[in-house]
Amino acid sequence: MNIEEVLSEAVRIVTPGPEERARVVNTANEVVKLLIDGLSKRGYRDFNVTVQGSVAKDTWLPGDRDIDIFIILPRDYIGRIRDGSISNDLIGIAVENNLNWNIKYAQHPYIQLLINDFEIDVVPCIRISLVRSH
Repeated sequence: MNIEEVLSEAVRIVTPGPEERARVVNTANEVVKLLIDGLSKRGYRDFNVTVQGSVAKDTWLPGDRDIDIFIILPRDYIGRIRDGSISNDLIGIAVENNLNWNIKYAQHPYIQLLINDFEIDVVPCIRISLVRSH
């Protein structure tokens, strides 16, 4: 094998195929929609639900089954993140949609949804605006 063949094979090994890419993107988009709908029904306002991490950056590897989704909330939701009530709402959304879930902990609780063979971390966080001085 020459160097070009080695590099070509390496790229093939670390690049997800079109079918796998479509499954990941479609699953992530489905979950984003479920979360937006579920949170809106529960009265949440002024929030964003975004795919982050390696899937968002398109740096994930074939067979990697982790999807990170962040729920970005205004600062007035910080107490609900700390006391776990947002996690309880997320669990309610999972239950309503017959999704398997686990509760996980970092600085605060978040949930992991188990859909097909994907582990999807759903992490609530607070929107922060940076003010720069000149």
